[in-house]
Amino acid sequence: LALPYLFQVSTCAKKGKNKQWRPSRYEVGEALLLHVKTIGDIEPTLLNRLKEKYEPFNLSLGHQAIVVGPDVDSIQQSYIRVNNILYKVDNARKALDITFKIFHSLDGKYHTEAEREWLFLERAVYGINEGKDGDGRIKSICCEYLKFKSSN
Repeated sequence: LALPYLFQVSTCAKKGKNKQWRPSRYEVGEALLLHVKTIGDIEPTLLNRLKEKYEPFNLSLGHQAIVVGPDVDSIQQSYIRVNNILYKVDNARKALDITFKIFHSLDGKYHTEAEREWLFLERAVYGINEGKDGDGRIKSICCEYLKFKSSN
């Protein structure tokens, strides 16, 4: 949940001169792990994101890790959504893990608004560094994370 706070918010999509999308940290967090209160909220929430954020900039919704519960401290169910099909998984960590592996194995494109956070996970947590450049901040934070990890 803290990953959106590792990087500064930046504009992730532009269309024409006057239309741009600068996602909030909350929106970045939703792209990583979508939280809804009930299972019935999943499709309306995703459809709303698709219509309001993705379609205007010709972006696709892609794969999604989802948790269901009254709040993030009381998660009752975890899912991944692939090609409009929900798959139930054991917990939120497993949902993120499988979603990452789906992106990576299918050579999928990370959600635009959370690309830096996914690249951080790719490099620091999974140890994959295949020459995707990204910004220097990703490399810097990865180095700090790896120093911290090796000192413990």
